[in-house]
Amino acid sequence: APYLREAARLAETWLGPDSPTTLTLIANQAGLEARIGDPRLAAEMYRQVALKRASLLGPGTFDTLAAEHGRWNAVLLAGDAADAAAGFESLAATALDALGPDHWFTAQTELSLAKSLEEYGRLEDALGHAVRAAEALERILGADHARTGAARQLQERLTARIAASASPAP
Repeated sequence: APYLREAARLAETWLGPDSPTTLTLIANQAGLEARIGDPRLAAEMYRQVALKRASLLGPGTFDTLAAEHGRWNAVLLAGDAADAAAGFESLAATALDALGPDHWFTAQTELSLAKSLEEYGRLEDALGHAVRAAEALERILGADHARTGAARQLQERLTARIAASASPAP
């Protein structure tokens, strides 16, 4: 993380705060921060990147949406599943409008929504989104793609959890 932090600082100095390179370096730094540092700081870094990208490129561009996706992942990693679910729900609608139903990112965002709903304890809702994401990813990327496999695994896990919660305890 220190190397990325320094690279982002240098890029901001030399290329400017709105440079695509600067914003990419900050987003990469946020990704590391989310996983090995402070996910709340990462969420704020992603938020700032998304705001700048939205003002430069537009709110519905892939780069802007990707920064928002990173933001809500960081919020989920910080333990706020309710906020992450609300963020992913909004992002999924935006991605659908901006990219359409046949873009892998739209399906991936629906899968992320399913994961956040699972963490939030809304298993039935999560399963519906996981099924739709798995079907879309299979249609778009193929049955053997890793993203499709991850969606199918989540679908199976949710189905098992729902069945287990419906079964009477021994």
